[in-house]
Amino acid sequence: MNGRRTGQEDGEFLQELKGLLRRHFAVVWIESEEDWDRLSESGELQTTNATSTDSRALFPYAAGDLLDPVILYEVLALQSRQLGDVSSDVTGTLFAKRYSVLIAGMFAAYTLYDVPISADLSDTRIRLEQGGTMAYLVRHDSQFANPAEPMDARRKRLPSSEARSGFSAYARRIDEHFSTILDAVSSITHAHNKVLRSLVLHQVHMLYARLQAEAAEPDFRPRGRAALIAADREALSRPENAAFHANFRRAEESPPNRPLLMRRYCCQAYRTSPGGHSHGYCESCPKIGSG
Repeated sequence: MNGRRTGQEDGEFLQELKGLLRRHFAVVWIESEEDWDRLSESGELQTTNATSTDSRALFPYAAGDLLDPVILYEVLALQSRQLGDVSSDVTGTLFAKRYSVLIAGMFAAYTLYDVPISADLSDTRIRLEQGGTMAYLVRHDSQFANPAEPMDARRKRLPSSEARSGFSAYARRIDEHFSTILDAVSSITHAHNKVLRSLVLHQVHMLYARLQAEAAEPDFRPRGRAALIAADREALSRPENAAFHANFRRAEESPPNRPLLMRRYCCQAYRTSPGGHSHGYCESCPKIGSG
């Protein structure tokens, strides 16, 4: 990625980002209302439950709506039924685990593509899926660089200190976003906030552990990001990012190119029975081998 890309190449870069967010994080990222219009008219987002071209119909909840106890209770009650009528603390814990996927996607967009996703609660919309999972509609953060600007004009040409400062500011906005949501979930479900928060941090740390390992592979895309991945991972441990400080033990049996970090707390998925089938322990569950 040396030199300045053309507009066509940069457009392809952004399409690559959108594909990654859809496949790995259940996130639909839009740059503008025009972008939404093109996407909705394509029919890609149609579901059996929603066929409208209105984002509020396809993604009926804004993240900020969840601060309303009535709406949050409605969402959690539905997820509890989907998971086999589990208790409120289990539902709350699993909500945090599912929401952590969005948070990881926010970091992936910035580290891999220099594209910041808005952390404003009104700019994130949520759709409830089967089995208690969720999908998300997000927008570009206009307070940061314009995604239409060629990517090579950004962090890679900044002094290291400035690049990291931008990352830390972005991380603080994300922390404010999910901390507000988790506080509300903990208040209603009585799931321990430290457990909910640990599940989110685990997802973020797993993201960077995997990205750093995968970036060493010759076919890793986007190319030329290994140094930024390592720098952003290191930045999470700096004093200004204390909210993201956490230690997770690496599973001894995990291969070098696919590191597995063990959670500090169980996500309670083993207590669910979506579709009448027991979930069992996750591969990163601390209960594995504990007795």
